Amino acid sequence: RVRRAAFVVLLDEFHRLNSSPRIDCKISDKDWIYYPNGLSHGVLRSMKFYPPSLTEEDLTQFTSLVDPPAEAIVAIGCARLLLDSVGDDVTNKLLFLTKPILLKIIRLPIADLSKKISSFNPLHRADSKIVRIVYPFVMHERMDPKAMNPAEVSAQMMYLSTWLRGLVSREANVDYARNLTVDVGKIFADLDARANRAKVSKSSKLSNEMMLSRATKATTEDDVHKENEHLKPRTNQSVQTDAIQLPVLDELPSPQKLPKGNNGQGASETQQLVPFPISVTVNLTEGSPLVLVNGCIEAASLLKKSDIVRIYDARESLNWELASDPKLDDVLSFELVSGYDHSKIKAQEAKSRYDALNRLCYPYKKELIVTPVKSTAEHLRAFEDPSRHVASDMDESHHSPLHLRGARIWKLIPKENDTRTQWRVDYDDGIIPWDNCYAGLNAFEEHFRVRVSLDMIEKQCIDSPYPLERAVHQQRIQFFEKVPFLEVIDEAFHAVCRWHPKGTLIDNVKWAKLCRQMRFLSNMKNSKHEIDMAFVRHSDARKLDLVRFHSILDDIASMQHPELTKENALIKTVWSSIVTLTDVNAMMWKEAKAMALRHESVRVCAETRIAAFVRKEIQESKSKEMKSAALIIQKQMRQVFARRFVASLLKKMKEDEMFQLRIKCATSLQTSWRRFFWRNRFLNHKKRKIECERQNNTKKREHLRQKRRLSLASLLYRDVIRIDTTIATVSIHLYEDVQTTMLLKVYVPSTRETFSFRLNENEVRECLERALCSEGRLSWDEMLKRDALNELTKRLMIRNVRGRPIFLFSRRNIVERGLLIKTAVLQSCGEIFLLSMFRSPYDIVFCTYQPSTRLQLRTKISIPKLSSWLNQIYAENRTTWSSSKNADASFISEPALRLLKQENQPNLIEWLVKRVVIRTNPKHGKFELLFQYEAEEERVIKLVTKIQSQWRRIKSRRAAKSQTYTHWEKIYVREERMFAYRNTITDERQWEKPKLLGEDDLPEPVDEWRTEQIVDPTTGQVHVYHVNYGTGQSSWLTEKEAAVLVQRRYRSKHESDLIGKKKLDLVDVVNALKFIQGARDKYDKDPNKLANIVNYALLCHCIDLDFEKA
Repeated sequence: RVRRAAFVVLLDEFHRLNSSPRIDCKISDKDWIYYPNGLSHGVLRSMKFYPPSLTEEDLTQFTSLVDPPAEAIVAIGCARLLLDSVGDDVTNKLLFLTKPILLKIIRLPIADLSKKISSFNPLHRADSKIVRIVYPFVMHERMDPKAMNPAEVSAQMMYLSTWLRGLVSREANVDYARNLTVDVGKIFADLDARANRAKVSKSSKLSNEMMLSRATKATTEDDVHKENEHLKPRTNQSVQTDAIQLPVLDELPSPQKLPKGNNGQGASETQQLVPFPISVTVNLTEGSPLVLVNGCIEAASLLKKSDIVRIYDARESLNWELASDPKLDDVLSFELVSGYDHSKIKAQEAKSRYDALNRLCYPYKKELIVTPVKSTAEHLRAFEDPSRHVASDMDESHHSPLHLRGARIWKLIPKENDTRTQWRVDYDDGIIPWDNCYAGLNAFEEHFRVRVSLDMIEKQCIDSPYPLERAVHQQRIQFFEKVPFLEVIDEAFHAVCRWHPKGTLIDNVKWAKLCRQMRFLSNMKNSKHEIDMAFVRHSDARKLDLVRFHSILDDIASMQHPELTKENALIKTVWSSIVTLTDVNAMMWKEAKAMALRHESVRVCAETRIAAFVRKEIQESKSKEMKSAALIIQKQMRQVFARRFVASLLKKMKEDEMFQLRIKCATSLQTSWRRFFWRNRFLNHKKRKIECERQNNTKKREHLRQKRRLSLASLLYRDVIRIDTTIATVSIHLYEDVQTTMLLKVYVPSTRETFSFRLNENEVRECLERALCSEGRLSWDEMLKRDALNELTKRLMIRNVRGRPIFLFSRRNIVERGLLIKTAVLQSCGEIFLLSMFRSPYDIVFCTYQPSTRLQLRTKISIPKLSSWLNQIYAENRTTWSSSKNADASFISEPALRLLKQENQPNLIEWLVKRVVIRTNPKHGKFELLFQYEAEEERVIKLVTKIQSQWRRIKSRRAAKSQTYTHWEKIYVREERMFAYRNTITDERQWEKPKLLGEDDLPEPVDEWRTEQIVDPTTGQVHVYHVNYGTGQSSWLTEKEAAVLVQRRYRSKHESDLIGKKKLDLVDVVNALKFIQGARDKYDKDPNKLANIVNYALLCHCIDLDFEKA
């Protein structure tokens, strides 16, 4: 689609460049008749792009006529609309063209249209809305130049019609005309019939001019009287003027007072209803009950059968009852109980215009004489508005039905269900106007190095009747509540100051008027008194400035909403009442609109910048592709030209005799050269092959060396083992690639075979934890120890297959190495255990099994450790055993080392079984198996640990006690007449003595003054004061300042003794004390009473000396 559109644009541009830039319309009727089929092909092709060069004289000859031809009216009106040569007041509300609108457009000044025609850009795309409106008129058969009569229609209008048809046919299609219900033929007939009614129009115009002249004369005379009023004596004067006769509108039904049963009006008798906006628009025709809905279905779902709605105007419209629920066929629609009637709104608008005219013409006439009209039809005809976009004619008695497009709709709901504030109600009812402040101004906003016209942004951000979440552009309603709160109050203050008489401060009269309008404290009994007292409290010389206005609003809000905080109460008061002031409301809507325009301009500039970046990238990619394509084309063309050139040279050379001889010489030379070339190439290839093989061998050797280095680096364990009669070398390697694994290699020298077993981390951990009887998870440092890795070799098994040893790695439970020498049953801790003893040349292993819980315990002792244990016991207890009768005979008769011999194995077993201990571990509560010497070592370690902890405790108590003497001091509290304790670092104070002192106590405080600092937690300010902890005294004054104060008091006493002073009675003293105590208590009970406030202010000022509080 984009490629097709681009092709059409380029084709149009090609025809535009090949055609003449302008077609002069200064052509005679004779020349026009020369073309029997209309204009020539070249003229038509040019007209497709450029409008004819019409001057102001060409256009004025039609607009100056009283009844211009219908073709001229339609052509000039459509040209104005397409060239945007009419005001926004017409285009903003334009739905379809009617006769009054065409007559209004043709009477506009011609200079702007001529300027637009001369500066027309053929690549400019017309507004699709305008094209849809003018399409049925421009493409009508009356506007076909071939069907026009040159004797009746001038050549200028033919040229203009030709250009309009070409422009509209390029922008639109036939489907545009199917969606409109305008009877174009009837409008053409009405325009042709205007000539017959010219006399009637002239007479009515003459009567209107006479009435306006009388009003102007009366107004002028009244102005003269008023200007000369100061020159005459002050007497009662009156100006006799005649008012315009207005029809009585009270005969029509009012939206608030309607007869029962008329379109559901009886519902308002039982309860008060208010209009609530529905976020959709509707299309309807006057006299028809069918209503088509535009917008989202969710918003239209609020409408139900029997609901009361208002259409087009929230306050002046009649109430209409829904006859059915909204249903969705092809279009969402619903029906009214009766046909729609728009006459009430038109009559009300006409009445408003006539009232405004009367106020303008008769400013000193308080009451207007109203003459009622007998029939409603005549009344509506008298107030017919030619500027409204309705299909009607002022000069005819028969009117076309009114078609409304995009009309707003409101649903009537009970007033108690409406929680909107007054400013939102005014906005939803359409009372807040939208002013095009930047229309026609050359104002711009610049963001991201992009300038955007504020006129365009203002047109885009106009109020939308649809939901805010579906709004494409920013809306001013979104920023109304974002206006700075303080600016609203400041504007309210200045607005009240501008009331008559103007001033810079607010007096009591303006304050009372503001309170009445805002209904302050309406929920209180004595509201006027409270308002006056608030003014007295906050005013200065009976006036309020801006700061006092802020404070009095805070006070009023707190009294009006005592359940809220001070800030929330003020916010609620402002948003519920202050914003309804006219000047404040206008300022807030103006500021909200400015904020919406700023946000929208930033968005538009950002979108423009992003689009520019995207277009830049697209153009760069296209240019790169075109450049590469051009290079390829150039290369191919050079090759083609080179081949052609070489072919031409060869053809010429073959024709030469010397060329044949040169060929023979060249052939022999080429043969010798090829032989030399291929031989040299073969030798070089052979040399490169040998060099490549040498490099490959070097790489293989280096790879083997690297592999060997890695193998040596990964070697963790190497040992020689013997299983049965087979000797083998065992090595363990650690590899950390994707997964940590161990490789166990077994090399058998007798058969020169190597057996490899790869174990992952979980298998290694399980084997070692079982072998080492670990109580928890082993770390890698523990698993990589030589003793731990030695346990892996114990899982190797050997099988003889055909006389050849085969090594296997057992992945089952660990099997103890050595011979089983003893099995026994032991009972310990109330449980029965099965004991098994295994003896190997290196160690003796004890294993127990608990049948009830299937718990396996294991411990071992090496032969060297057993030998040292036996020798130690024998050396320590030799004297005791020799004198004891119950000593062990085996130890007395034989040395300790003899028990290790094979023949004394039963005695060794018996001795070891007696010294095996099964107990419960106090840390984790599980059974553990250990020897007696290990239990003795643990007991010694516990005793040593306990002694160390006691020593550390004593040492820490001594250090803490010494710190207590340093960090704490004893102070005297004068009020309690007892000592307290103070922390010199944190300034913490307590009555109890620090526990770390024990029976000791701190020394008595020294009688001296010290300077201390205190920080105010509210303000963070540091205050310096002076204290004597020995006597418990404290003062804000230094010793010098206190001495000066005593001297000053003594001097004043001395002066009073000399001069004399009135003596106070006891009654005065008692009354003063009662006043001091009573004023404070009464203010605490009722702080809003004026007498309590005044008395407490005197108390703070005179007694407490708290001037700020007073």
